Amino acid sequence: MAVPTVDELASAPELAAILPAGATAALLGRCRVASAALEARLLTLAVEERAPEVTPEPEKMLTIEEAAAVLHKKPQYLYRNKSRFGFIKKIGPRSYLCNAASVQRWLEARKA
Repeated sequence: MAVPTVDELASAPELAAILPAGATAALLGRCRVASAALEARLLTLAVEERAPEVTPEPEKMLTIEEAAAVLHKKPQYLYRNKSRFGFIKKIGPRSYLCNAASVQRWLEARKA
């Protein structure tokens, strides 16, 4: 007797009643592999539908003068103490920028 394919067995389930044990186990294993692959694909599609691609917005950067105004400090104070502030980044020989979100977090931490 020829072993039916998974498609043939799906079309005529009564064929399962006459399958030998080895063929039954082999077909069941193949069905489980296919089932797992199809379930994974459905989950992937569901996630892709729910979560559209979001491009992150670039971080807002402030000059030392702008950061000083937010922090109620003089720009010279920030220049002199730049190593104390983790949000001040050197971008050139004598140029610095500050991450606006980090400046805000630093300010809020000092208020608490």
